[in-house]
Amino acid sequence: MKSKKLAFGIVSLVLSVGASTGALADNKWVGNSGSNWLEHVQSTKTRAEVIAELEQARKNGLVTVGEEPGYPRQPTFKSGKTRAEVQAEAARASREWRAGIESTYFGG
Repeated sequence: MKSKKLAFGIVSLVLSVGASTGALADNKWVGNSGSNWLEHVQSTKTRAEVIAELEQARKNGLVTVGEEPGYPRQPTFKSGKTRAEVQAEAARASREWRAGIESTYFGG
């Protein structure tokens, strides 16, 4: 029974992917000829102007370098608790949660 469900799922997936590829055939970003949409963009700035703007934005802190997102840095959180205190708090919360579940479902 499980193998029939699995086979049905795989066939359904293959058919849905096959049906959806037709929607991508005439995509406005790709174009009818299949060319890259960037080929149709006309630049108004020189390479040197773009590089100068990028450097100015980096100096102003608007662009970061690397994998880091360009959001303002948030202050790091400093906990006033030790690792042992946090672990004890988690264990206590777990016990209380289990006690609540037991009383709800098993009458106490």
